[in-house]
Amino acid sequence: MFKEMVMLKKWCLASLALVLLGTPASADALDLNFQSIYPQAQTQNADFFIPWAESFAEKTNNELVLHFFALGSLVEASGVQDALRSGALDLCGFSPVSFPKLFPHAYLFSMPFVTKNARHGQAVLWALYDQISGVKTEIDAAGEMLTMWAGAMYAFSSTTVPVTKPEDIKGRRVLVIVPADTIMVEALGGIPVYVPPADAYVGLQRGMGEIIYTALPISKGLRVMELTKHVTPLASATQPMVLAVNHTVWKEDLTDAQRALMKETTGREMARKLGEHLDKDAQDILAMYEQAGAKIVRLSDEQLAVFNDALKPLIENYWVQSGKDAGLKDPKLAIERVYQIAASVPAPE
Repeated sequence: MFKEMVMLKKWCLASLALVLLGTPASADALDLNFQSIYPQAQTQNADFFIPWAESFAEKTNNELVLHFFALGSLVEASGVQDALRSGALDLCGFSPVSFPKLFPHAYLFSMPFVTKNARHGQAVLWALYDQISGVKTEIDAAGEMLTMWAGAMYAFSSTTVPVTKPEDIKGRRVLVIVPADTIMVEALGGIPVYVPPADAYVGLQRGMGEIIYTALPISKGLRVMELTKHVTPLASATQPMVLAVNHTVWKEDLTDAQRALMKETTGREMARKLGEHLDKDAQDILAMYEQAGAKIVRLSDEQLAVFNDALKPLIENYWVQSGKDAGLKDPKLAIERVYQIAASVPAPE
């Protein structure tokens, strides 16, 4: 019965794709839905995932058709793991950070200052996958992993003072649009104020917060640069990202040639290109801040070290306990291993 319900849902989704996208498939085509990890406006969709999805129809003579959907179009972000594992989603992007109990090892990737930028981040994530069995086991359990990469650099966008040290944040209201980011703001002495993304611009405009802390591509979509006087890029946290295929679809529905084509067009090479794209995008967004009249605060190594020291108590007070809650036998050892591997991976400037 459950399998029949899943197949019915897939038929409905394929019909929806035909209505929304106008993408007819041949009678013998394998139609799969693919939900991106990014909202519609993100450039990664236009530059990577939409062209990638559309390429299969041409390359397979319409025998395999991927219908692209942006984040939340088919399944809310909180439900993508259940949907991918059950088969309601055929392919999807997700972040292990959103599901710490399913990914207790991979979750540690988002600790403070594990990575320096998106290019470094994707290389570190693959190194963790290769060297820590728990990371590989968790990610492989979700689906057939096609590629992994790291999210973009975060930044403090301030409407008042430039953020050059933790004391500049202390006692100030800082808007966050991801609840998990509250712990970073609290550790730096700020007062986190959660707002939904749709309310971030108005919240900053009306003084609900003086500063907003978010990834640079998201800040672009929120248009907060229009209100910003100072922006401080800070590689304080990076989210791991994964693109995977439902296990049953991978093993039973796809042909050998289709599986090979998916692997050939993703993997480490796609991750490398995504890292380069995200870092270039971050610099382009900072240039947009300047054009809007904001001043960029580029922290020296000494200033970054001060932020790093301020965030170290989080390791003991939050990450160790989170590891225990998620089922890690020795969270301290796991944390130490992540930092060791990350330090061994060369970081591009």
